[in-house]
Amino acid sequence: MIFRSLFFLVLFPAAGVAQNIVWSTPVADDNQLRFMKIIGSDENDFYLLRSNVAFGSDGGKKNSKSRRYKLACYSQRMALRWEKNLAGPVPDAKILDLRIVNGRLLVSAFVSTKNHTLQLYVQYLDASGNYAGTPVQLDELESARVDEDSRPDLLVSRDESHVAIASRLQKEDESIKFRIAVCDSALAPLYQKEIQPEAGEKMFAALDIQLSDSGNVFILGRLFSPAKKGKESAEENYALLSWQRSSDGVMLHTIHAGAGPLSDAGLAVDNLNDAAVVSGFYSDRSANALAGVFYFSAKSAPSAASDVRTAPFTGDFLKKFNSVKKDGNKGLVNYSIDRILLRKDGGAVLSAESYSTYSNSYYDYYSQMLISHTYYNYGNIITLSINPDGSLLWNEVTGKEHNSTDDDGYFSSYCSAVYRAKMYYIYNKYIDTKTSVMLTTVTSTGEQNTLVLFNQLDNIVAVPKAARQIEQDVLLLPAYKENQLCIARIKF
Repeated sequence: MIFRSLFFLVLFPAAGVAQNIVWSTPVADDNQLRFMKIIGSDENDFYLLRSNVAFGSDGGKKNSKSRRYKLACYSQRMALRWEKNLAGPVPDAKILDLRIVNGRLLVSAFVSTKNHTLQLYVQYLDASGNYAGTPVQLDELESARVDEDSRPDLLVSRDESHVAIASRLQKEDESIKFRIAVCDSALAPLYQKEIQPEAGEKMFAALDIQLSDSGNVFILGRLFSPAKKGKESAEENYALLSWQRSSDGVMLHTIHAGAGPLSDAGLAVDNLNDAAVVSGFYSDRSANALAGVFYFSAKSAPSAASDVRTAPFTGDFLKKFNSVKKDGNKGLVNYSIDRILLRKDGGAVLSAESYSTYSNSYYDYYSQMLISHTYYNYGNIITLSINPDGSLLWNEVTGKEHNSTDDDGYFSSYCSAVYRAKMYYIYNKYIDTKTSVMLTTVTSTGEQNTLVLFNQLDNIVAVPKAARQIEQDVLLLPAYKENQLCIARIKF
């Protein structure tokens, strides 16, 4: 259903955080496609993608085969232009991902052929949501070599000059490899490369793959010792696998710190210095809780090397957390890196959130059924600024607590934007139909301020994980306003 164009403008006072908020008319709700995300915008429109499966869910290609999509296009004045179910670019194709590249919608997809191969395609959509031109087959792989548990990744360089599909290849009789098929933004194929980490007897498990503006590839992963009979494989160090296009050189950097075992890490490409930055947390060996941060930077050149630098959390910082234990152990647990912003001086700003999930099953004798539940917890947000030498410039914590059951954390977590050297975090105060929506800002000097973006009486519940910053000063936030799904255009 297409609603008539109607929008609401909310002006904030001079002391407020945002200049204005524009609401769309209600979006037709679809319980079959309840998961959504803003995927980006062009000069005239922005796009909302909906699916029957949570975005970011595990399941590899098997998950992709059952996933359905619906794409909607809205004008910058928040009016719905069109929406349609989205099929693959060729018959029997299953969609992998959608991205905005130079103002155009790009679709990646795969086809499993009768010849037991996996064909990987890319193709643009036009302004009406129809496929434009002809589909480009970027790669074809032997199906038996492709890791069933991992979806091929659609990669786009920061300057959007390079597009790639990265696949994880592994057979029982060979170690893991990564195959990268790269084209330019016009989808003209450039090169294909198989990258294999020289890890000796250890196994390399990839966590993140990124493509630089110059076409270099960086892969963050973990190194595992091989499993012994009757025992599981032991998890060891983080590692950065890099491949330099100009020299065809491959380098595996093992990342470990003497201060303690590394517990979580994130990857960011430093295009200015042709390098990659890996940063995150290390743990207390005795308490298995976060004890400090580490910083690692490596050039893509095989001869380049870098030390891992660490800095412990201060006592004052740890006291800010609700998780301080009465026995004096001031450790932190379950924090994962969400975002790394590179500073001009070579340092970095990290955002991390406490996250945990677990499942429980039991047999209900009354209904004679096996009942299963999955529980989600999204806690505090950490913001840290790390100097190039690894020392902490400042650190802050944003307090929140989100607990839910069997909903994939639909209303939980937060969304973020960066504008004029300031971080903006938006999140629900409670996971409830009666909640305030909060806005926390953190400046480049570590000054934090929290205000109410929407009051509880406004009857608004945000869907933070579906939001996206589409312009330098604009963030789009899907939310339920008086129990109707709408989209808020927030201008900072």
